[in-house]
Order: sequence, then structure tokens, then C-alpha cells
Amino acid sequence: VSDSKISARGDAISTWVNFWSGATPTRSGNSAVISISIAADEQAFTLAGMPVTPVEVAPTTVDLKMTPAAKFQGLPAAIAIGDLDGDSHPEIAVLGGDDLYVFSSEGKPLAHVGLSTAMSKTPTREPWGVISIQGNRAIVWSARREKPEAFSFNSGTIRSRGVVDQFTLDDMALTLKPGITRISSQLTWAGKSVKAPDDFQTIQTRKTLTLVHYGNASASIGRGTFPTTRFAGIGSAITLFDTNGDDTVEVFTSSPKSTGTQDDLRVYSLSNIEGLQSRNGATAELTAAWQLSVPHGRALLAAAADLDGKPGDEIALVTVTPEGSELLILRSVTK
Repeated sequence: VSDSKISARGDAISTWVNFWSGATPTRSGNSAVISISIAADEQAFTLAGMPVTPVEVAPTTVDLKMTPAAKFQGLPAAIAIGDLDGDSHPEIAVLGGDDLYVFSSEGKPLAHVGLSTAMSKTPTREPWGVISIQGNRAIVWSARREKPEAFSFNSGTIRSRGVVDQFTLDDMALTLKPGITRISSQLTWAGKSVKAPDDFQTIQTRKTLTLVHYGNASASIGRGTFPTTRFAGIGSAITLFDTNGDDTVEVFTSSPKSTGTQDDLRVYSLSNIEGLQSRNGATAELTAAWQLSVPHGRALLAAAADLDGKPGDEIALVTVTPEGSELLILRSVTK
């Protein structure tokens, strides 16, 4: 490990030829040089016996309080926030297993319905998908289903509006990769064909910013394009948000832990993340502006929006526990 990167170098050679060569070294046969270098995370620093030295940042006023809201069944698969019934108050839509759940802006359960489109010929092992709220419709595409399905929500009732041929999100036409929990890197953006650096797991836009999570503890933030560099050391729950309504964007993320029954949540400033991304660094290099441990469960999904009408955003966080899934709301304590 060096300069925040972990590198492996060596070569591959034919071995069966020199199996009989005894003590005489041989290098006959085909060979290939092996070399790879990626951003080191906390686990890599630990295995290398190296201390993690945080980069000090200016203090911020980020302070969030987490409140449990509702429990539901089904492994969390996707989340979106938007005004589904046209009452000027946003709803939280969550895909849990093969069901679509709708919660109020306070996290109160309102309704849920099962998906009804044809099953995919190559379903993913675990539930996963995407949700796009367009006007008063929620377009849901589960990786277990062949095509997206549209839903309407009114008077506390969700109704299926049938199959949708194309899934669009924030002016992007997306396609799920058959059989895996990834969105195809080939997409259409504002009517133009675009190719991302790799297949990705989630994508979201906020004004000129685009956050792409690649599903391997790495993500990137671009301004109208896909950057070639990334930052590492993040979990599956990640979102952009504005804690107090001053147009200063922060990055909220869970931890890259893959074991255990407890998760950690952190907030980083956008400027620090963009600086980290410029050198393909990992969040272990930064001091978080705020952090908190989830008392019970692992954080899988996150989305941010103004849920209470006051300046700034709230964060809808979905965790999974041995007892089931849970929706939690994080609010700024300075409001």
C-alpha cells in the first residue's frame, strides 16, 4: 500500500513445463505481466499494518437526528421520493421484495401492492431494481421482472397501470442488465447516446451534479458527464443532500462493511469528496463532517428531499435487520 493505493504486481508463467526441470530454473512457455492498482480502503490499510491518517477539514454545522418510522417485509431493493398524489406533500416509495410500498413524508405506511408484470427469464438472486417518480406515477422496474411497471397512487390506494416499454429517470433512459444487479453502462441522456465508464447500481442527479454508484464500494460525482475517476470506501446507501437549504451539497453514505449486524453513517462535504475523487482516493483519508452508528441493522438504501417544507432536506434511510426491513428518517437538529 502506497499513496492511498493498493498495488499488486507479478507475472504468470507456464508451470507444467518446468515441473520436471528439477533445481534448474526455467522460463519457457507463455508468460504475462500482472499489474493492478486501485484505491485502498480501510480494510486494505489494516491488512498492510498502516495507520489511517484522516485529512482534517473545516468544521461544519451538519447534525442529524435519526428517527425510526416504519417496518415492512421484503429485502429493500429501490427507493425514490416524490409527490405521487398531487397534494404538494412528497411520498416515499420503496421497492421491498416484489412489493411497492408507499410511505408519507413522516414515514407513516400508506399502502402497498405487489408487482404484477411477467417474471424475467434471468431474475437476479436477490431483489433489486429502480424507481422513477414522474408526475403522479411511480415507474418501477424490478430485476426480477421482464419490463417496468407503472403505478398510480390516490386516496391511499396504489393501482397498477400496466407495463412500460422504457424506463426513464431524470432525462435518462436506462436498461437493467439481465440477471445481475446493475444498470447498463449504455444509456440515453437528453436524447443522446452515452456510455458510462462501467455498469452501475444507482444514479441520481441534483441540479448540475450526477452521482453514480458502481456497486463495488466506489462512486463518482460528475457535472453533466461521467468522470473517469472515482472515490472509494462507501456503502450501498448513498445520496446527495442539502442539510439547511443554503445550496451547499453534502454527501451522505453508509459504510463499506460487508459483515456484521451494525452499520455506520457518515456525511462528507462535496468539495472534499471531489478532491478525493480527483486522485482516486478512499473516504478513509477524510474526516467525516458527521457520523452515527445505526443501532440495529445494515443500511441499504437512501434518498434525500425536503419532506417537511422547511429549508433543507431530510434523508429517508432503509435498513435491513434479521427481523425485516425498516424505514428511518434523518432530520437536521438545527431546523
